[in-house]
Amino acid sequence: MFPVELLPIAFAIGELVIAWGIFRHHVFDIMPIALDTVIESISDGVIVLDTHHRVVDLNPAAQSMTNLSAEEIAGLPITEALPTWKDLLSYMDQTQTPAQIDMKEPVLTLEGQVSDVEGGRGEGYYELRISSLYDRREAVSGWLILLHDITERVRAEEALRLTQFSVDHAADAIFWMGPDARLLYVNDAACHALGYSRDEVLSMTVHDVDPTFPPEAWRDHWREIQEHGCLTFESQHRTKGGKTFPVEITANYLEFGGKKYNCAFARDITERKQTEEEIRQQKELLEHTLESITPVSYTHL
Repeated sequence: MFPVELLPIAFAIGELVIAWGIFRHHVFDIMPIALDTVIESISDGVIVLDTHHRVVDLNPAAQSMTNLSAEEIAGLPITEALPTWKDLLSYMDQTQTPAQIDMKEPVLTLEGQVSDVEGGRGEGYYELRISSLYDRREAVSGWLILLHDITERVRAEEALRLTQFSVDHAADAIFWMGPDARLLYVNDAACHALGYSRDEVLSMTVHDVDPTFPPEAWRDHWREIQEHGCLTFESQHRTKGGKTFPVEITANYLEFGGKKYNCAFARDITERKQTEEEIRQQKELLEHTLESITPVSYTHL
């Protein structure tokens, strides 16, 4: 859904810079200006812990995310320093020593929700990447936590899921078709109206569902909808059992991701047609009755 995933790139840069600095034996002291510039300017949060999971330092981005300053939490166990992050940081429980933690992967990635009401930031979603830091003897010398705020991404995904749920459960039947008349998507109402499963419908074309649209008619329809953008018309749909019923279709021409689609909303108008037929019959009966009445002439006495 997302064209380019920048998150791994951002994390890779952060990890390389900070891990390189720490691995090179206190390079913080050797080149503080360059390193400080990089750490201070990156948008991802950086938290450094000692072997007992106590906070050693955190950059401005991490301070902004946690709404805490380095002075406030330096020396505190990470789960105590960030109580509202406790569930997400349960892996870093202070009761465990580095030797007791089995790092199956070089980098542990976690995602979760943080409710930071007391900090005034509301709820947010974050991705954490936790790495072990080793000294020259390859003994664990601390931990590196990189924080990435994924709140906007998660909310966008939630909005997308809500949209998908709404379309799937809409009262009217919805069909997505390509230029070749193949059905690309149908919602629950469409499957129910036609009597097919979703997999069955998605193996079909418009011609299988709508007997009024043979291949030659579809080509003309596609050109027309491309020209007008939106069309509303009446047609017929055929069920799995062979029964046909009238529908009103609103077809919309759309282009997305370089592809062309016909998104159609179909409404069963059986009751409307029955009502229209009853009105027509009553009108004919009334007209016939009026025509059959013999005119009466009056003479003056």
